[in-house]
Amino acid sequence: MKIARKYIPPISILLISTLGVAYAATNLFTQTFPAIPAVSGITSNCTTLKPSVASVAVGSSGTASFDCSGASPFGTTAAFTVNTPAATISITPQFTLPAPYTSLSLASCGQISLSSGTPLTTGSASYTYCVQYTSAPSTGLPTFDITWTTPTTPFTQTFPAVSATSGITSNCVTLTPFDISNAQSNTFGNHITSVATGSSGFIFFDCSGASQYQTTPAFSVFSPGASIAFTPQFTAPPSYVAVAAFPSFSGRPGACDAGYFPAYQITSGTSVTFSGSGTFAYCVHFQNVPSSGLPTFDITWTT
Repeated sequence: MKIARKYIPPISILLISTLGVAYAATNLFTQTFPAIPAVSGITSNCTTLKPSVASVAVGSSGTASFDCSGASPFGTTAAFTVNTPAATISITPQFTLPAPYTSLSLASCGQISLSSGTPLTTGSASYTYCVQYTSAPSTGLPTFDITWTTPTTPFTQTFPAVSATSGITSNCVTLTPFDISNAQSNTFGNHITSVATGSSGFIFFDCSGASQYQTTPAFSVFSPGASIAFTPQFTAPPSYVAVAAFPSFSGRPGACDAGYFPAYQITSGTSVTFSGSGTFAYCVHFQNVPSSGLPTFDITWTT
């Protein structure tokens, strides 16, 4: 007698298969992602900032940096610090630049330009402010505030006022003439008390008086980190051909000669732009000295 094959419905096979898989699963290990506390992502290092310059020259144009160094040397403490490990954060500055300020940036001047009300996205970093200004007035650079709005607590920092000083200073009233044509062998130079009739050449003038030449420059320009312009006014009498304003203490004792003169020649009524602070002397070119010698004349610097 033939026994019929037992019929097992398909769904039963599926259930048996599923049970077999469930039985085979084994938990090998469990790992926990710990909670991570939140902190402020941006920290102000001071309320009142410190400028990189103690004063600016009236009429100068340039840049100045501000940080939180306080009594320490400038650059030791950043203005503010951002701490966002493995992430970035959006912070928004609010400020109004008073004249003569023209722009505000972070890091190296112009590296990260700031616009009031425009968010800045940044990662971890320390920042210093940089401002640009044009034609500093006699009142100096004014104070102003910047407020940063962050996802946590806002903070405000104050840019202090920076005083103004005269950008050019005379070091004497009457200049001293020197012959430095042989200065490379004679470091003291020779005081000139007379010139030969009919001679032509160059004379170096500064404020050294009885001392050796270049101990006291004719005039000084003070304009740290900025350019500034002044205009000479003079009338060169006969025999004087031209006047030049040479950088003093330049290490070029033979600079007052025909080779260097054209680069530093100045013209009465024409503005001269100085790129920063420095000290200067005069070099004067003369020709065909008359029997009466070389006459006196004045030079006046105006703004």
